[in-house]
Amino acid sequence: YSDDVVGGYPVSIGIEETFCEDLASEFASQYWDLYTNYGGVNTLRQGDHETLLSNLLQDNIDWGISLRKPKRKSIEHAEIGSFEVVFCCAKELYEKFKEPRDILINIPFVENNRDKVLNKAVYKHLRSHGIIPKEVIYSDHSPFVQKLCDRGRCVMFLPINPLEDYKGLKTFQLDEPLRLSLYACLLYT
Repeated sequence: YSDDVVGGYPVSIGIEETFCEDLASEFASQYWDLYTNYGGVNTLRQGDHETLLSNLLQDNIDWGISLRKPKRKSIEHAEIGSFEVVFCCAKELYEKFKEPRDILINIPFVENNRDKVLNKAVYKHLRSHGIIPKEVIYSDHSPFVQKLCDRGRCVMFLPINPLEDYKGLKTFQLDEPLRLSLYACLLYT
């Protein structure tokens, strides 16, 4: 058996579709590096947490990555990482305000309809700081939101990637950062 031959059992990882998909994909790619001597690694997009759990129970995937801990007793979970969520807007827009909280209140705030878990955590974080955006924009299209944000038309949130360069954007946080976890989910056997 040669070290550079891929063989054995291919693993299927379900990755919940979310803004944090890049972070989950990074973890899956690192898993590939460790597992590849035993078989290939396949990834499958999961529309939401419930779809991921359903596919685990139906044996359509071997394990999954989710923003939520599963509540079903038949599914085990472990935290595999965490990340910070930051707010961002155009640098020129940021410089027009004395306090970042005023940006979050007065500039249209973008929410992604598909990422309910992340949205809920962000709004809870904002409320804990007494912030309620006056206007909310809904979009499932990240490139559209990015273009609006680049032009100073809105403020958005995203999971911070320390390796990413957010050209033209100013990222900021409130007093304490919003930190979320990623969980590996596996059918209990």
